[in-house]
Amino acid sequence: MNMSFSSTEITPKIPELRTSSEFDALLTEELVVIYKHSNACDRSWGAHDEITDFRRDHPEVRLYMVSVLDSRPTSQHIAHVSGVEHESPQILVFRKGKVVGFASHRGVTAERVSTIIDNS
Repeated sequence: MNMSFSSTEITPKIPELRTSSEFDALLTEELVVIYKHSNACDRSWGAHDEITDFRRDHPEVRLYMVSVLDSRPTSQHIAHVSGVEHESPQILVFRKGKVVGFASHRGVTAERVSTIIDNS
């Protein structure tokens, strides 16, 4: 069976940040979205679907995931640097190292990420 997929049907994998220094290197970028995910949380899996949809529709946006269970020190570092208390799931949108918006729990949607970006 020959199956073909168009490029719009395949969503690129979301790169994962594992260290604080990887995060710090992004702070000079014009626009970066950080998604904090917990494999142990049902809400995180729903948010992951939303973030995957956002990634598919906006491949030009630098988007990274932090697994809060596997990379707890990195997640805590991001909370410290951003001034945004950690929750998961959570998205943080940075412009040149400054948080311009964030959302947690059920607020983590593709539409919310787009709105934050459009309004910042």
